[in-house]
Amino acid sequence: MRLKLLLFSLALALNSIVVFAQSDYSVRGKVIDLKSKNAIADAKVSIKAKKQGTMTNGDGEFYFKGLREGSYSLSIESDQYDNVEMNFIYSGEPIDLGEIYLQIKHKDTDYMPVIYLDETEDESGASTQNIAGMLSSSRDVFVSKASYQLGSTGRFRVRGYDSDMTQMTLNGVTMNDQETGRIFWSNWGGLNDVMRNTDINTGISRSEYSFGGVGGSTDIDVRAASQRKQVRASYALSNRSYRNRFMLTASTGLMENGWAFSGSFSRRWTESGYIEGTPYDAWSYYLAAQKVFNEKHSLNLTVFGAPQRRGKSTASIQPVYDGVGDNYYNPYWGYQNGEVRSSRVSDYHQPVALLTHDWNISDNTKLITSAGYKFGRGGQERLNWYNTQDPRPDYYRNIEPYNRYYDTYYNPGSPDYMNPAMEGEVNQAWSEWSSDPTKSQINWDRMYAVNASSDEEGGKRAKYIMEGQYSDIQQYNFNSLLKSNISDNVELTGGLEYRHYTSRIHKRVEDLLGADYWVDIDQFAEREFGKGSDQSQSDLRNPNRKVKEGDVFGYDYDANIRHYGTFLQASVTGNKVDYYIGAQFSYTQQWRKGNMQNGMFPENSYGDSEKLNFMNYGIKGGATYKVDGRHMFHANAAFITRPPSFRNSYISPRTRNTSVDDVAELNSEKIYSSDVSYTYRSSMVDFRLTGYYTYMEDKTKLMNFFWDDENSFVNFIETGIDQKNYGLEMGLDVKLSPSFSVSSALAMGKNMYADNFTVQAYQDNNEQRVIDPQEVYSKNFRASGSPQTAMNIGVRYNSSNYWWVGLDANYFDHIYMDFNPVLRNEDTFNNTDVFSDGNLSWTPERLDGQFTMDFSAGKSWKIDEVYLRLNLSVSNLLDNTDFRTGGYEQLRFDRSEPSKFPSKYYYAYGRTYFLNVSVSF
Repeated sequence: MRLKLLLFSLALALNSIVVFAQSDYSVRGKVIDLKSKNAIADAKVSIKAKKQGTMTNGDGEFYFKGLREGSYSLSIESDQYDNVEMNFIYSGEPIDLGEIYLQIKHKDTDYMPVIYLDETEDESGASTQNIAGMLSSSRDVFVSKASYQLGSTGRFRVRGYDSDMTQMTLNGVTMNDQETGRIFWSNWGGLNDVMRNTDINTGISRSEYSFGGVGGSTDIDVRAASQRKQVRASYALSNRSYRNRFMLTASTGLMENGWAFSGSFSRRWTESGYIEGTPYDAWSYYLAAQKVFNEKHSLNLTVFGAPQRRGKSTASIQPVYDGVGDNYYNPYWGYQNGEVRSSRVSDYHQPVALLTHDWNISDNTKLITSAGYKFGRGGQERLNWYNTQDPRPDYYRNIEPYNRYYDTYYNPGSPDYMNPAMEGEVNQAWSEWSSDPTKSQINWDRMYAVNASSDEEGGKRAKYIMEGQYSDIQQYNFNSLLKSNISDNVELTGGLEYRHYTSRIHKRVEDLLGADYWVDIDQFAEREFGKGSDQSQSDLRNPNRKVKEGDVFGYDYDANIRHYGTFLQASVTGNKVDYYIGAQFSYTQQWRKGNMQNGMFPENSYGDSEKLNFMNYGIKGGATYKVDGRHMFHANAAFITRPPSFRNSYISPRTRNTSVDDVAELNSEKIYSSDVSYTYRSSMVDFRLTGYYTYMEDKTKLMNFFWDDENSFVNFIETGIDQKNYGLEMGLDVKLSPSFSVSSALAMGKNMYADNFTVQAYQDNNEQRVIDPQEVYSKNFRASGSPQTAMNIGVRYNSSNYWWVGLDANYFDHIYMDFNPVLRNEDTFNNTDVFSDGNLSWTPERLDGQFTMDFSAGKSWKIDEVYLRLNLSVSNLLDNTDFRTGGYEQLRFDRSEPSKFPSKYYYAYGRTYFLNVSVSF
């Protein structure tokens, strides 16, 4: 009892001392993170005239005492925040400055490694990466590492998510593609200087400007007044996707007359990128004007676009890579009159215009309303041919050495399989094939010659053409966001959204390759039903039409999507506990409108299809427990439903109106997700450890490919896909001295199929089902698309003389191939011979773990008011050219000889560099 009394008395005495000490001050305050409202510990606070300094404590508080009466200037500095200076007058009475808010720094992209768009992207240039670090950086150590060091070479994706799991907005307007849900980073590629003002939320944490997705949300402020006042020019030299980059940016900042203007221009170009036959020519532009009328109202107009053309490359089978001695063999190009020409070209220009009105209704309430318009064309050019030899050098029948020696050297069932005695003979065959560009590359001269000799009535009928597969889009967006602080610690955020999207998806003739016309018929239907048949007509309203360059042919339809959404979110900030809760509701309607009457489906191709309607909702919430300003615990949970994408809703939209819902259950996807984190932040250490679990249910996926068995294009329909992703994330940054720091990131996850799903298949030009619904035995298969283990450790030295150098080591593992579902269905399971030769595995192939290193350095100079910066980054410093980042099993298969069509692989670039010099004032 006496001990308890003694302890109580001691505690009371200590408390009295603390209270007395805190009341015996001249000036005090509390430093707070503007966004999170959390206290900032270990911020440096100094009074300039007195040369006094102190550090904020764990609750973000600071105190000064013993000041004389007079005027003072207070400075607050913290590594990750913009500095703040403020003046105050001390009259002898204690001053409480209250809460002082610091804003997170926007890092200078000159000092960052570069993410480049590569050939794992889909045809639109939409990256599978879901991190906004493509154009900016995050304060979070792990996210920053995942964006650059782990994301650039290893193609790592945070938590295994595709970019459609993240909501991307500009001035509050959704930028995700409406047909796929993915983020098209190339829509603003090259505009780094004006895309820095970002608000990034990872995972299912609270979002400032939207409800967000399971992968988080990113909003970029593209207002003119938000741009840094400067004139800046830069030039970069690289050996990655492009060779040269020039950028020029000028921004006035907010002028005294209430106007602000900003403009940016860039060009990136090369005759060939790291992979041969990949020319690149991309431009970008940005113009913004803002008028601040008064303290309550401002209006901003922003227009930007990024026209681009780039040659593409593709994956190949390993025997080809080995045979030609190059893991970057690209079959998409060839020589025309002695010059390199690509047969697969991405071509995009879809400008965006945003009109944003900011209304400060009161000191505590703000309404942000934006209207957006996006339009333009995007797609790719590629070869097409009629009743003649397939021109692709990687078409399996055209790979002469592989076909010649398959039965002996390459067939696992052969006694001479990989026989060293045959190696010289095989290598000689590959050497002859690869050294003859008329065989190993596209033979443009031959195609022109074939067309020139095709003399029919009416002129030269094309056997070969270059066709353009395009989407001409028109998208109208309206978004209104209300933010209100209804009390000192309670904030309400709500929004309304409407999206009106129409895309005309069609083919047109780009180049007749010397011929006079192309006949618009379906050659696959013609083979089955005969020449001149109705079934072979692409459009019964225009039979046997002769089309020329610029004409639309083949297919032509509209994808229509209408989306209405609303969300409401409440957040409460407390001394020890912060928490939030949010909900969203949406209604989505989509339908196909055919602009051609297809001969195979005369009653089900022209005009509007039935409308597909989806009502979806989501709820999420989270809490943060603040032990003090350094130690914090966070927990979040969400349940979200979302509609299937348009691309996954129609069996064969190129030919007919039939939806997946007509042959199977087309359901909204349901997502359950949660995460728990511990964070520690001080002046020396920044640490986060997170555990997460996400379950995705009822996903639908469509795949289209040419199937030899049916001699036509076939559509695989996968329904009832359930997937679970779970694991750990860790980010750590330790400042060992004012100049030297060590940082690390670790991701250990499992992304896998949670259960079996169903597959069935239909032809493009026939209603007949070619594969009845069958179960695919996919349970516990690992998912493809990203390394599921990724590690980084880096060191960095920052000199007081304004130069720096950094070195990073990376390791990637648990990389899996995308598998062919038909090789894991009931028919295959009952056919034991398919996997008997040992060359195919029942489970998806796991690729070898790989190690890479990255180097970066920079130097800056200030001459009067002019800043000059020089920066270099080298990725894959050790030139690891054996790093297979992924790939897929071919959908083309032969059950009698399953190893005849081996998997195709992607390789990470070897050593690449990016050298940038900039000047700004």
